[in-house]
Amino acid sequence: MFLSTWQNRSLGLVVGLIFGVLAGGLWPNSPAHAVATDRHENFAICTAMVDENQNLEAVFFLDFLTCELKTSVVLPQTNEFTPIFTRDISKDLNIEPTQQPHFLMVSGRYRLQPNTDMPRGAQSLLYVAELNTGRMISYACGKINNGPAYIKPLASIQFRDQSKIRPGGLVPPGGAVGLDKTSK
Repeated sequence: MFLSTWQNRSLGLVVGLIFGVLAGGLWPNSPAHAVATDRHENFAICTAMVDENQNLEAVFFLDFLTCELKTSVVLPQTNEFTPIFTRDISKDLNIEPTQQPHFLMVSGRYRLQPNTDMPRGAQSLLYVAELNTGRMISYACGKINNGPAYIKPLASIQFRDQSKIRPGGLVPPGGAVGLDKTSK
């Protein structure tokens, strides 16, 4: 009796291993892609894929004080950064020189076919939102052969109607609106 239980378990294990190996060989191979975004006070950093064929990722820097969006790629041939491509996004987002902008920045996957403006197309979009103006722009992210990455505005949207902001609707630094810290 003990021997037949052991044989049944062994047979189940062998069948399970064979099934797992076969299923793993037939399952489509899809690589994992990750992006990273971080910010600190007046600065944000983000990564995005710019060339899937070469598995190249660009890094984007957004300086809130200068409204400069910069990007660069590490080339696998040299293991060095390409020259930095810089774009002043204050014009894209209609930010006045006297404003203190507050940005959000994330990236997403996107396949833009090659065209005259972007001969290699784009693999990713970079979304930059400015919270005071309530405006967001998507930038196509691509790479020029063995040269630098580039950033081109693609689409924009007004996500906040400034006329609908309630009096006192902006959150002051360090606290939420309508929260009385003395009440219990």
